[in-house]
Amino acid sequence: MSSFYSRFDLRGFIGHIVVLFTLLPLFFINIKSSCDWGDDFAQYLHQAQHIISGESQNETGYIFNQNYPDLGPQAYPAGFPLLLAPVIYFKGLDIISLNLYITLFWVLCCFTGYLLLRTTLSYIPAMVIMLIIAYNPLLLQFKTEIVSDLPFTLISMLSIYLMFKKESLVGSILICVLIALSLHIRLAGLPLVLVFVLNKFFLEKHWKAFSFRTHKNTFIALLAGVTVYLAIYIGFPCEVNYKLPDESGDHWKIFNDHLSYTVHQLSWMFRWYDMKEYSSIGILTSCSLLIFSLLGMLYTFRNNKKSLLLIYTAIYLFMIFYHRSGHQGMRFIYPVLFILFLFAAIGLRKNLENLNWTKHRWIAIISGALILFSYNYEVEKIILAEDSITDGPQTREADSLFAYIHTSLPPKSIVAFDKPRALALYTQVHSFALNPVASDAEIRNDLNRLQAAYILTSQSLSTDNIRNFPLKDTASFTPLFSSSQFRLYRYNRAR
Repeated sequence: MSSFYSRFDLRGFIGHIVVLFTLLPLFFINIKSSCDWGDDFAQYLHQAQHIISGESQNETGYIFNQNYPDLGPQAYPAGFPLLLAPVIYFKGLDIISLNLYITLFWVLCCFTGYLLLRTTLSYIPAMVIMLIIAYNPLLLQFKTEIVSDLPFTLISMLSIYLMFKKESLVGSILICVLIALSLHIRLAGLPLVLVFVLNKFFLEKHWKAFSFRTHKNTFIALLAGVTVYLAIYIGFPCEVNYKLPDESGDHWKIFNDHLSYTVHQLSWMFRWYDMKEYSSIGILTSCSLLIFSLLGMLYTFRNNKKSLLLIYTAIYLFMIFYHRSGHQGMRFIYPVLFILFLFAAIGLRKNLENLNWTKHRWIAIISGALILFSYNYEVEKIILAEDSITDGPQTREADSLFAYIHTSLPPKSIVAFDKPRALALYTQVHSFALNPVASDAEIRNDLNRLQAAYILTSQSLSTDNIRNFPLKDTASFTPLFSSSQFRLYRYNRAR
């Protein structure tokens, strides 16, 4: 018993409890009963429903339009729907419960990010950085989105953090299982596979010392990961027909375009929200983050070329710089956000040491307090808007539309609509989306090719060419339902 107490770090345990306590308010900020028309969420929820009922995840009612592949594949990977399934089973499509569930992932992300920061930083700087990220207004708003970004961020960060722990068979198996799950959430889990293999076979031991005996635990862990991956792949098949990257084009131009976009998004993290007369705080924070994170990477590379964090960040960032859909806001940056802040802290500390400034803790506290203060006005606006109904499937007009479709349209009717996955989730129809920039001839061709019986347009969602198309041919389109937001037409196809 005495040996247990000698090993138990009471001070560290209390520090962890304090960190978790500071994250509890996240469960009470921006918990909404409605969601927007994002549409991705609907596919995830519909697939989770089908997992529970044992139906195919490929047949949710969403029809993939090959002329508009950017909307999304026929089905998303099964990982996130599997994570959503327990909530859907017990709570159904309750948006508040789903908001709390995603918030739980964000809280665990922040705590794991804090643990990752503590591998290099002392308690106060790590906690301050964690709070800066956790309560950033951009993240407070994003955690209402029912999408896979935050679960993937948690799993990827936890995998990297566990690689820092003392090597053990159980630990290696857990890492590989997490990586297998991450691959079923997003293909962006591939860098985790590379980093794990590099770490085990090249970084921990020199490759010349390779032997099956010394790497027995690694092979067992890899086998466990492959088993879990195949079990999910076989047990919950999905037609994840993502469009492959275009091999043509100027790769150097694509790389620089996505690099510029990512840098802009990272700097925008502290500049987009209203700070009244204190916008200087956001500008200085953005500049400092970009400059010092780059310097921190250079310092890390100079001192430790085998740094797991540096290798993972480099592989991950290069991957998103070449990603076909690289313009996705901050979403692609989240998995490495805490690591970038860690590099920024390293870069700042090294520069302060060169100036003989040793009061790192006080600098962290004062800087953190100023940044958190700059959040004040925007967080107040977020809290005041919590009870408002977001323009999405929960509005009264959407309810009226869905009720009409339920009572007036035959089941499995095919309806063309800008948000087909949401329409399929909340009604009994099947749906596909028209390309927003399609010409009249292309619109008609898609309606005929995909056998649409109806077309639904929206004042706020549809582009002018789609919204006006039924009005140009009154012989082919019969109005059925109309409101200030929606118009539903029956399409009389020529036979």
